[in-house]
Amino acid sequence: MDNQIHLSDIKKVTLEKNQVFSLKRSKEVHVISGELWLTHEGDAQDYFYQAGDKFVLPDGKHSVMQALGKASFWF
Repeated sequence: MDNQIHLSDIKKVTLEKNQVFSLKRSKEVHVISGELWLTHEGDAQDYFYQAGDKFVLPDGKHSVMQALGKASFWF
């Protein structure tokens, strides 16, 4: 089973636990519910966000988000 979703022109995304979303463009992301783990290409640090948090994905870097439980976000 493929747990990865790729961007076309989605505005709101809901992920089930452990489902992955990848993106390679700068976007401001707003977490609506749940918790997300985030990493970026070339960055060894892990980032964790929860409902109410917002962050900006770096332009030109491959970013991967994984839901730690059911999670929703918009951009």
